[in-house]
Amino acid sequence: MRLTILRVVTKEKLKMFCPIVLLLIVALSTASDRWDPDGQVQYSPGSACIVLSAPHGGRQRPDWISDRRAVGCETADGDCRWNATCPGSSCRALLYGDPNTREIATAVRDYLTEDGLRPHLIANHMDRMKMDPNRGGPTLSEGIQCDPAAKRVYDSYHGFVRQAVDAVRRSCRGRGLLLDIHGQHHPQNWTEIGYLLRKTQLNSGQYPADSTSIRGLVGRSSRDSASSLSARKFIIGDRSFGSLLNSFGYRVVPSASVPAPETGGYYSGGFITRQYGSLTGGEFDSMQVEITQAVMYASEAERDRFSRHLAATIGLFARVNGYA
Repeated sequence: MRLTILRVVTKEKLKMFCPIVLLLIVALSTASDRWDPDGQVQYSPGSACIVLSAPHGGRQRPDWISDRRAVGCETADGDCRWNATCPGSSCRALLYGDPNTREIATAVRDYLTEDGLRPHLIANHMDRMKMDPNRGGPTLSEGIQCDPAAKRVYDSYHGFVRQAVDAVRRSCRGRGLLLDIHGQHHPQNWTEIGYLLRKTQLNSGQYPADSTSIRGLVGRSSRDSASSLSARKFIIGDRSFGSLLNSFGYRVVPSASVPAPETGGYYSGGFITRQYGSLTGGEFDSMQVEITQAVMYASEAERDRFSRHLAATIGLFARVNGYA
């Protein structure tokens, strides 16, 4: 019904309808949301070839899960132990979350839906002090620290992500895009887009497609999926995500205007980006979006403005690159 209305009304009438339409979108979104049994993980199913993940924006600290420890000790085989009796401090865990990123991801979902691209959204409502969904494989112990209740919520988060990814693959001929939304406090005050390429690679102008989480996208655009040139245009070219977001006035790395972080802070992507992207094959891509602290702690109006621009960037990137 919403799309039919948007097709027939004039611009003047659209301005009047938009707030009503957006409220309707939010109401429908809430009605269709799914939750894990513990009430900590929210899954809002979508219909577009896009998945939004917000793992570090939760605030709930239930007392039935132990607080994670900031320090642990390394065992002889190189693993980390996080139990209370562990001596030493050779292993360290990040406990602070990314304030307001869950709300930003939700607003991005709503703006994309208003634009005709309803994404899937998985949002963690549990504080990072209790559980970290962006750890896995060899770092899983850091994320749950031997707490079975934390492991249960962790499994719920990734279970919902897999549901969303599988749904996108079925409906979008195997291709899709996951954006893992985070926040960071680097003093450069830039938004960081992580494709799993290391800072040293970006600084030296190396863009090997087979080392990125958008390998599927690069492969579709080139006969040689390992072509450094074809990977380059999607990372710092005019069609890159960073350059599109930069066009709204935000400083973004990597992008055409800031191709490399040089000595500045930069996160290349974590477990979720690695686990669900196309690094090891397929056409389901991923990237990590690290929002600046200036946006995270800005007024609600400024956060909403950024959310609208981020949604517009995602929509444009999706349409230009075959995700819509």
